[in-house]
Amino acid sequence: GYNQPDCAYPDATPAISTVTGDSSNGGAGPWVSASGHTLTINALGDQTVINHAYTGPSAKTAPFNQKFVTRHYGFGATRGTGSVMINNVNATVTSWSDTQIKITVPSLSAGQSSCTIQQRGVSTQTRCGELVITAGNGKKSIDTVTVTIGGKPPSYVAGENGASNAIQTAIDKATPGDMIIVGPGNYNEMLLMWKPVRLQGVGAASVTINANTHPSGKMDPWRRQVDCAFGIALNGGLMASGNPFDPTGTYLCPAAMQRQVDAIPLEPTVGWDNTLNGNLSELLIEPTLMGAYEGAGITVLGKGVRDVRVGGVLQPDPNCTANGVCTLLSASPTDCNTYSSNFYCNPSRIDGLTITNSSQGGGGIFLHGWNHYTE
Repeated sequence: GYNQPDCAYPDATPAISTVTGDSSNGGAGPWVSASGHTLTINALGDQTVINHAYTGPSAKTAPFNQKFVTRHYGFGATRGTGSVMINNVNATVTSWSDTQIKITVPSLSAGQSSCTIQQRGVSTQTRCGELVITAGNGKKSIDTVTVTIGGKPPSYVAGENGASNAIQTAIDKATPGDMIIVGPGNYNEMLLMWKPVRLQGVGAASVTINANTHPSGKMDPWRRQVDCAFGIALNGGLMASGNPFDPTGTYLCPAAMQRQVDAIPLEPTVGWDNTLNGNLSELLIEPTLMGAYEGAGITVLGKGVRDVRVGGVLQPDPNCTANGVCTLLSASPTDCNTYSSNFYCNPSRIDGLTITNSSQGGGGIFLHGWNHYTE
């Protein structure tokens, strides 16, 4: 328990707590509608970190007798030679202090932008890039946020400390490719990102997704939602007119979510096939399709294979499930218009947030499959 590895930023590293630009739908994050607008960068400041030099209770002199030490993560009282860049393009600094920097967002050309995919149906081009701060002491920020310029205004999720599924609700309501700004707060959720969206926190130090599975039963609604997305009824069979999601009507599967994602080739979802270790749902005796990889802080699911009609019912291609011979989706207009969970067609991102307490096998972020170009 002594001399633990030093995993914190070095002292005097410029680090952020939040980054805010234009207000949108009740809040602001690292988004501006156009270049020339103001971006406000707030410093992380003093932080208590584990002292890697602590040698135990018998130590008498500093720093060896200190379990914790304070490090300062400000920007420096004066700018000096400090600078701010977005994707290696200099931004004009309008004010600089140890606690806050304000910049004018520069114009980025297509070649200077890291946005590889544009949101479909949006006329204005989006530009984006990593924010990098260099303090007057020469030290650079280690991680900050992605700054986005232009495009469709984002939705905003206000900070909260309950279990209201605020982020999941925003994902469910979003149009593919939408940006969702997540405001400061602690969010007790296990998210299913079942369509390409841009999940953008205002800063990892200020936004926490707590994926704790307690109290008991918290996994149950998550598993039902996974079943819905894969088109599986609660009895383990494919949803059809004669096999509704839940005959009792107790649990609902929204039409917009049904059959929107696919298993990967040779991954069993229904039926019994001893060459594929059988149906995971039957083996685990619970309605889950992720098996041991369920319950990540964020589980990213996508659509990758064209469906077929069997007896008039749209179903996964049985050839793909059985032997891996699949008709894959592309970025064609037809595939983009037909399948909203096709990640080829719209931008997707997870940025500027912290994930903690994911005790299930899925870990922090689990990209299940077909999640092309996710940043």
